[in-house]
Amino acid sequence: TTEIYTLSLHDALPISPPFPPRWSPGQRWRILDTLGVALASAALDNGQRIRAGTLALGGQGRAHILGFAGTTSAPAAALANGAMASAQSFDDTHNATIVHVTASLLSACLALGEELDASGEDFMAAIIAGSELACRIGLAAPLQFHKRGWHPTGIFGAIGATYAACRLLKLDPGKTAYGVGIVGSFAAGIGAGMREGAESPKLHAGWAANSGITAALLARAGH
Repeated sequence: TTEIYTLSLHDALPISPPFPPRWSPGQRWRILDTLGVALASAALDNGQRIRAGTLALGGQGRAHILGFAGTTSAPAAALANGAMASAQSFDDTHNATIVHVTASLLSACLALGEELDASGEDFMAAIIAGSELACRIGLAAPLQFHKRGWHPTGIFGAIGATYAACRLLKLDPGKTAYGVGIVGSFAAGIGAGMREGAESPKLHAGWAANSGITAALLARAGH
């Protein structure tokens, strides 16, 4: 069951500082790369459209949309930043699963971390653990989701973002299990848009980040 899986996951991913020396440098480079492509998108027309669409959803909070003044809610900022990070198709990829990991995970952790005023160590632990989980689940069926018409980023990214958000919220294993179960209903991403040249697949990383935060907040509230 989801609960048993998540309980075991807390033991399988005992990620907390201090991190092994080989972890942090690689993660920092992935973060810098993702920030760079998101900020580049913010200066373009599609970045303006993403921001406008996200702000139309409403919500108040302390999270920033990268490259723009003002703040909004954590789920809204996560959606915008993840979409901008994927908009130019220069964000990192886990080759074995073809998941754009950091676009989803950084966007979720940055937005919720701002909202919670999380420490740098908690932020890094959450993004590393969530990234590890997204890749591990993707490895259960490497490359098969693409072959069957799905975009793995929208599915595995959402699960990883939920786990990261639950860590930042300091939820116990039981509520983390609820969060993962909830996001299973949110995770989505058909691959048809990639074949047709549509912009919708570039929203998947942002929607995964938004879904992860939303699922974690619902789990914290007792859903």
